Amino acid sequence: MFGVPFLLARGLLLWLVVPVTFALWLVGVWHWRRRGVGLGQLLGWSDLNLIAGLQRSVFRPVVRQPLDWTPLAGAPGVTHRIRISDPV
Repeated sequence: MFGVPFLLARGLLLWLVVPVTFALWLVGVWHWRRRGVGLGQLLGWSDLNLIAGLQRSVFRPVVRQPLDWTPLAGAPGVTHRIRISDPV
């Protein structure tokens, strides 16, 4: 029931999150590379936390078990990717 509004909110917020995350990655590219974090992993990490944030704020009344926050230290192990097929 909340799927379409959730996907629309996530899709719209990705237009903000992706450029900001890309800029932060560019600023600290040497730091991220040393920690073994590529751009795709950092974008995936930020998207996972965006989803967790949406589930814990706007969609809290309809989400029974929200995703856990993914710590930045866990970014090297992130396999989640943002795809062109994501909504909006």
